[in-house]
Amino acid sequence: MNIIVKLCKKTDVIALFTTRNHYKHDTIFRLNAIKKSKKTLNDSIYIGENKYSFDTFGVFMRNSKQPTCKIIGYDVIALNNINPGTELTYDQTLHEKEQTKNNVERFFDDLKRKKY
Repeated sequence: MNIIVKLCKKTDVIALFTTRNHYKHDTIFRLNAIKKSKKTLNDSIYIGENKYSFDTFGVFMRNSKQPTCKIIGYDVIALNNINPGTELTYDQTLHEKEQTKNNVERFFDDLKRKKY
């Protein structure tokens, strides 16, 4: 595994870090496919309409306005080149908005196909 959970010296919080180089758009790791119907505290990550993934490592990914990663489905993707020792973060608000936008677009695409 190319990730590690450790104490962040800057913030004094336990967080998730990479142990090797990753290039922009690389899949760093995949979230476990354990699905929940609703979010409980910070123990799960939104992956789609009423779907959340609980992941042993993902729960240590912190929210950031300058994220290093993006979550697409169950894949944690590097937004830029990432060096070993970099904290893995994502923008939870943006992620949930994008998922909602994708769900709305699929809904309207389905409506167009059905020609209501």
